[in-house]
Amino acid sequence: MTARTAGVLAEVAQERERQHAKWGEQNHDPAVWLMVLAEEVGEANQAAFEKLFPAFDKQAAARGPRTWADYREELIQVAAVAVQAVESLDRQSAGERRGVGGGGGCGGPLCKQLYESPLPSAGPLPQGERVKRRLSFSLSPRYPAKNCATQNARAVGR
Repeated sequence: MTARTAGVLAEVAQERERQHAKWGEQNHDPAVWLMVLAEEVGEANQAAFEKLFPAFDKQAAARGPRTWADYREELIQVAAVAVQAVESLDRQSAGERRGVGGGGGCGGPLCKQLYESPLPSAGPLPQGERVKRRLSFSLSPRYPAKNCATQNARAVGR
C-alpha cells in the first residue's frame, strides 16, 4: 500500500467516525444502503459537474464556485458510506443486527414503522412493490434513512 493510499483511507476512517458520531450505528437492508450510496454518488457527480460547468451552479453566488476539493470531499463521503454499508452487512451476517423483527433498521420508532407496519394498498402487493414502497418511504425527506438515529430520537421526544 502506498503512503497516498494510506492517507486517503485514514480520511475515510475519519469521515466514518464523524458519521457515527452524528447518526450512531445504522443497520439497514442492502437495498437501502444502495439508495443512500447512490445519493452520495449523486452529490459527487453534482460537485464535478458544477466545477466543469460553473454556469449551471445555482449555489455559486452563496458559497463560491466549486473546486476539485469539493469533489474530493464528496468522494471521501461516498467511500465512508460504502464502508458503513459493509459494516452493517457484516453485523447482520454475524447475527448482530439490531433491526426490528428481523426486518431491518435500527429498532427505533420510525424504523419500526418502516419495517413492521402494513403498507396501505387496495390488496396484496407483490414483494417487489412492497420493497419499492418501503424504500420510497425510508428515503423521503420526512424520514431520511441516513439519519434515522436522529429522527428516531425526535420521534420519542429526546
